[in-house]
Amino acid sequence: MIRRRRPTIVALVLALAVGLAGVGRFVLPQRERANAIEAEVTTLRARVAAAGDFAKAYRPEALDSADLFRLSKAMPSSAGMPDLLLQLERIAASSGVTLDTVAPREAVPRQGYRALPIDLTAHGSFYAVSDFLLRLRSAVRVRGANLDANGRLFAVERLTLAQPTRGRDLTASLRVSAFAFDGSSVPATPSVRAS
Repeated sequence: MIRRRRPTIVALVLALAVGLAGVGRFVLPQRERANAIEAEVTTLRARVAAAGDFAKAYRPEALDSADLFRLSKAMPSSAGMPDLLLQLERIAASSGVTLDTVAPREAVPRQGYRALPIDLTAHGSFYAVSDFLLRLRSAVRVRGANLDANGRLFAVERLTLAQPTRGRDLTASLRVSAFAFDGSSVPATPSVRAS
């Protein structure tokens, strides 16, 4: 009986040794690989969570009708030259400047809008001319993400100040541009022709 058990015990010990060798050879290296993959998955999950938090935080505001009205006031779809000239005269009067000449020039097409250059000659004290320029510039302001439009958008492109010949009034010659949206679509990227 003891002899019968001996081959069974030897077979069991041999099977156990082969099993342990298989575990050492095949299973343990895969565990290290599984741990490395698990660490990578954890890192990727953290990155996805951070991207999701960013996406939740970044929600572009919808353009409401008040924003659209202010934008169309600053940059209308037509030149509206009579209204433009009235606004220039109103700004000049409120700043203490007298407009001597106002000469609208040919509109300059740009990508998606038109520039409407106007040559002006005005006279007034240094402070009045400075106030006139400030009021031109601040007719449209952006504060944070809010547009504040009290009139047309102006850009002063050229300014020349002349010393007064008599009295204290300066003569200012300037070119300002107002802008009008032309309604055409703007291409996202310029087309490139292969050579």
